[in-house]
Amino acid sequence: MRESTHGLAFLADGKTLLAGGGCFLGPGDLTTFDCGTGKVGTTEKKHRLAIWGISASPDGKWIATGGGFGQVILWDAASIKPVAVLNGGCEYSDTTCFSPDSRLMASCGDKTVKVWNTETRNEVVSLPDLESNGIHALAFSGDGKILAVGDLSNLRLYGTDGYKEVKNIPCPLGVRYLAFSPDGKILAVSLVKFDVEQMKSISRLQFLDTTTWKEIGTWNGHDDTICRCSFTPDGRYLATASLDETSCIVEVKTGKTIARLTGLTESIRGMAISPNGKYLALAGYKTVQLYDLASLLPPEPKKQP
Repeated sequence: MRESTHGLAFLADGKTLLAGGGCFLGPGDLTTFDCGTGKVGTTEKKHRLAIWGISASPDGKWIATGGGFGQVILWDAASIKPVAVLNGGCEYSDTTCFSPDSRLMASCGDKTVKVWNTETRNEVVSLPDLESNGIHALAFSGDGKILAVGDLSNLRLYGTDGYKEVKNIPCPLGVRYLAFSPDGKILAVSLVKFDVEQMKSISRLQFLDTTTWKEIGTWNGHDDTICRCSFTPDGRYLATASLDETSCIVEVKTGKTIARLTGLTESIRGMAISPNGKYLALAGYKTVQLYDLASLLPPEPKKQP
């Protein structure tokens, strides 16, 4: 039980779950959980306001959190202690991510995207001329050559060799979250727009081929905003988290819904899959649940002798 949870991430070993949250007007907290026992480990309250964005580096060395007043904190993953407090240049830094080699960390919020070097803590770039369109999503491609940034009307792709925009894809539905498949061939885009006439959010997933950046599939299985999505390590499935209080597991190749989880009676804002593929974690405002991921997936076909 937590006061409020907004983001989840696993450390690289898949044994420790990180939860970021806190009060809207109080300090933000980072809490660790032992996945084997479910016991709470460390709780650190270093953010001035609630944590909204949280990620862990692939090499297991770093944690990045973003929260109110644009505060971004880089943590040492071994000690769960801050090593740098950075200025995200916005009111709320609500998404953070690492490059595949863990050398770079990016954050976004409002109309600002910043990239830092994790070793020197120096700012590498602050992307210029971004409109105030509510940037909520960003992700590095699997090869680290592209930084994808999503706002309320566009998906922008930047080459990381000079951070020049290489492609701008208009999105009639705003971009809420981005996830690259492990092999880097697919970008999953969570799209959402509030329909004033129906007084509800219209939300769907779009799958893009990262060679052509053309749509190769869509999925529509939630009645409200899809806040998070994440591929399984083998890339065959994608898990979602939605404000409609459910989480789904989708087979990427067919678009078939494999499972729908309804155990949380709260809007699900946080979701993560462990790097070893063992766990799926979901977070409502006050509840964090851990699932055995294999039990939610179809059984593997038996190999013929």
